[in-house]
Order: sequence, then C-alpha cells, then structure tokens
Amino acid sequence: MAKQLVSSLQISIFLLVILNLNPVFSSAKIGVDRIGSLVRESCKNWTEFPNICISTLEADSRSISVNTFPQLCRVAMEVASTRISETLSFISQFQVNETDPTTQFYLKACVRKYIAGTSLIEVNAIPAFDEKDFEEAYNDVALVRQLVADSECDDSSVTKLFNGRQTELIQFITDVVNLADRQRRNPN
Repeated sequence: MAKQLVSSLQISIFLLVILNLNPVFSSAKIGVDRIGSLVRESCKNWTEFPNICISTLEADSRSISVNTFPQLCRVAMEVASTRISETLSFISQFQVNETDPTTQFYLKACVRKYIAGTSLIEVNAIPAFDEKDFEEAYNDVALVRQLVADSECDDSSVTKLFNGRQTELIQFITDVVNLADRQRRNPN
C-alpha cells in the first residue's frame, strides 16, 4: 500500500514536471489563462453582473477562440442567443400542458417574445456587428433584453415555471448589452 502511494506520488510529480516543461502544454495553458483573463477583465470592468458574465462565458466553448474584445463581444451575443433558445425550449414545454387560461395567455405571449428575441439577435444584431455597425448591434441587443424581460414573461403565474432561470438570463443579456455598448463607444 505504501509502495503504491509512493509510486502514485512519483507519477503525479513526473506528470506535473512534464506538463510545466513541455512548451505545447505550457502555451496551451497560457492561451487559456489569457482568454480567461480577457473574459474576467471585460466582465469585471464593463458589466453589471460580472459573476454571471464570467461563469456564462467561461462555460461556453466558443469563448476559447477569442483573442480580442470585439471577438468576445460577438461570442457573448452568440451565447445570449443560445441561452434564449434554451430558455424558449424550456418554457415551451409548459405551454402544451397548461390549463389555466391566464397562465396560458402569458406563456404564449412570453414564447412569442423569446422567438422574436432569438430572431432579432441572430438575424439583425450579429450580422450588424459583423458589418461593424456597432450602434445597430447595440440597439438590437438592448431590444432583445426588453423583449425577454417584458411583463408577459414576468407575470407571477409564469415566473414560477422559470425556476429562477429567467432572472439569470436577463442579467446575462444585460451584461451583453453593456459589452455591446462598450464596443459601440470604442470601436477600435
């Protein structure tokens, strides 16, 4: 048992030394640290909910490929679109089985807002950003935030179905609006 522990310890130390000395592994680690640093610094400096921003962006694999703030901003819009679509799927399942007419009304309206938000970010905001029309991209993302946070989705009969999911989504989209605003004001 003691021999096995020593052997495991030696292997662990050996692997740590190899990983730290091997330039391929070291540069990969530096790249991840730099990207993580870009996400953390951008979220800390330009968003209202930095913890939500950081955790959401670092959890998404698209953030790995970013090197600049504009790339990060675009990825944040893509992630927001994905999160809106996921939430749309989540709330749509309740629409089918809902029997209360008031809740059903608000759910239908909320689903329409989420569909419009997804379309607006994918069809308008991201293409505008790609064309360097940062003003349009910012305005579209701000409108997406309004759509998702609208009163139909905030009705008490609907919010209980979200299970806190909508609040986090609205906070993240608010952060994306802030990132787009920073890009709009500093396009270079």
